[in-house]
Amino acid sequence: MFADDTNIFISCKNINDRTQTVNNETKIISSWFTANLLSLNLKKTNYILFGNKKLPDTCIKLNNETISRVYQTKCLGVLIQSNLK
Repeated sequence: MFADDTNIFISCKNINDRTQTVNNETKIISSWFTANLLSLNLKKTNYILFGNKKLPDTCIKLNNETISRVYQTKCLGVLIQSNLK
């Protein structure tokens, strides 16, 4: 079984806490998926940072694999860019 179109939104005011917060949450989510006999296709899993400033990459890991950053993504058929344009 797969969970299609799963989105997670996390807001951090302190950019230094961002990586730790995101990685903690991905561990919780990964455990929930495993407990519910679901899996994520890590090749299709990515992250996007929203903002009007150039933000440095974040090292996000899920099951010991690094998740790649994208600058635009499709959510429910709508193409969204990291600068929200």
